[in-house]
Amino acid sequence: MNTQTLITIAQFILELLVALLGGFLAAKVAAKSQMLTTAQTSFVEAKLDAFRDFETAFEKWCVDKDRAACANMYRQGNAVCLVANDDTCESTLQLLDLIRKFETDKVQPDFDEISSIHVKLLFSMRKDLLSYPVPKPIKK
Repeated sequence: MNTQTLITIAQFILELLVALLGGFLAAKVAAKSQMLTTAQTSFVEAKLDAFRDFETAFEKWCVDKDRAACANMYRQGNAVCLVANDDTCESTLQLLDLIRKFETDKVQPDFDEISSIHVKLLFSMRKDLLSYPVPKPIKK
């Protein structure tokens, strides 16, 4: 073999290694991006579902105010606290506390108090949806 042939073979091997390395890195970046996108989409959908179900339960409680409606509010409040940030969870718990007082003491909650907490909760939910944290994969 002459020198020209050896240089051509070395050049081919080097190009092949660079192409394989580039393909591997591109696949790794694409997989990470796809995983983050899927996680974000699932997380936002879970929040939306929990917030929507909580609002539906609150509307039902406002009409019925029976034990079943209270129990449904507690369930939906727990779901909200699982997916929401601290402010949203705190507002949810404040609203549930008023409902618990109504259920146990049969004292009608003050309309202004329950309305102000509900409005605070709605703003907190909105802020929560617009500023959700980007999930970060665990480093190995």
